[in-house]
Amino acid sequence: MFISEESPLFIDHGPRSSAKAKPVQWDTFRHGVIPRLGFELMAGDLAVFPKTQGRSGDLCLLTIGPPPDAPASNVRFEVRWRPAITHSRARKATETVLYRGCIPYVKSDEPWYTCQFSLDKIGNSEGSIVLTLPGILWPWKKPGKILVYDLVISEPATLDLERARSFRDLRIRNEQINFDAYYQHAMFQTAPTQPAEAQSPPNLTAQETTSPSNALATAESGCATPVIETPPPPVPSALKYSRTHLAEKIKLDPPPFGWRLRKLVEAYRAERQPGDVSKFKVLSICSGAARIEADMVRHLPHEAVSLTLLDVNGNLLELARRSLESWGPVATLVSDINSLDLQGEKFNVVICVSALHHVVELEHVLAEVANALAENGEFWSIGETLGRNGGRMWPKAYEVANAWFSGLDDKYRLNRVTGMVDSSLPDLDYSIGCYEGIRCESIEPALLSCMKPLHVTKHNCIVHKLFSPSYSDNYDMLLERDRALVESAVDLEVELQAQGTLATELNGIYVRRC
Repeated sequence: MFISEESPLFIDHGPRSSAKAKPVQWDTFRHGVIPRLGFELMAGDLAVFPKTQGRSGDLCLLTIGPPPDAPASNVRFEVRWRPAITHSRARKATETVLYRGCIPYVKSDEPWYTCQFSLDKIGNSEGSIVLTLPGILWPWKKPGKILVYDLVISEPATLDLERARSFRDLRIRNEQINFDAYYQHAMFQTAPTQPAEAQSPPNLTAQETTSPSNALATAESGCATPVIETPPPPVPSALKYSRTHLAEKIKLDPPPFGWRLRKLVEAYRAERQPGDVSKFKVLSICSGAARIEADMVRHLPHEAVSLTLLDVNGNLLELARRSLESWGPVATLVSDINSLDLQGEKFNVVICVSALHHVVELEHVLAEVANALAENGEFWSIGETLGRNGGRMWPKAYEVANAWFSGLDDKYRLNRVTGMVDSSLPDLDYSIGCYEGIRCESIEPALLSCMKPLHVTKHNCIVHKLFSPSYSDNYDMLLERDRALVESAVDLEVELQAQGTLATELNGIYVRRC
């Protein structure tokens, strides 16, 4: 069981009042960067949660906190179990105290306190969770109050999943708003450059390629057409520069997705029987604007490849469709990935570009993908975000990154989203109001439960946060000082990886287990 804004919750005024219980009033409370949906509970009142079946061994997770205008600590609260009345409504049922505690000191920008406790005391029984702030409302004294955000009851193994299922409508609305705004950033306004690995096989030998210097020498000798000067490439952002520099430092060898797709398509066409006009079928789930996918397929003949794009955001699918008009028509499906049903259709390659960390029903979705793979079909996870739930950093990585960030000049700590200079590196739980990083920690276990890896690389501990769109524009990569700063952060990244700090980015090729 979990609560959402649609849940039938009531405020009971208790023995001090004869007033009837009334539905809670949900509201959005903003303490810092991230607003959060919740409701107020006054001292002396009781929040009565929906009736549910309690089971011994289940856990209850509760998130509460002080209101924005009163970030005080040590607010006491009590959680009780109210059994369902079965024999006589007039008979007062005995309530069992499940948990007593107080809200400790909390940060003003992240003022929520989460506690967990078992339901072992109640055995297997039907009833309701009751939350109260002990106290009396004196007419001359300002009443105490707390904000209630989150309550989940589940067996331990599915607690994370049940929590992710809450506030679905709110999260979907914010997801669409966030992505529409995200793609307005300048780094997404030009088409990405086709990666070299999409053009050539990995690990080319010297005989298979020609260096720029050799090409120039050949032209000057009169054995080739004169070299035509081309404009210099655009200056990379700090984020792109850091990623490129890091890949060089650690000798990253990610799967050559673009090149591999071309080779798979060629092999498929070569193996077709005469008269067979079937196409190599590619599905991209959570495709968004499909920038990466478009860059892969536009170098392939449309008559050879069938591309299907699936996303919950119709606006982004329309952007993708328009970007591929010159290549050919693509099929688009507006659908919530969490209820994925491919109806037995088979695909040669299923792609997911940096989107599994937005999926709640990971186990269902990845099982459906595995079943949809044709014989020798592959699932490609490209640029996937791992790390802690909510897109947060691992503790050791955050410690190192924050120390580096806090020592920067103000100009580099300017947050382009908020317009404020951050004194420390934000490490917020972005899943509170949307699906950003909703179940990051469950991605790899869910993948490996139904698929096996062919080629997987994992990297990136801190640079993705230090040079995110919030800060990337603060650096001018034409300046030696700014390049040196970015490179120093990359050196810290290399050290963290050498120490075994958990990575936050995955690139992998997987096949069905059976």
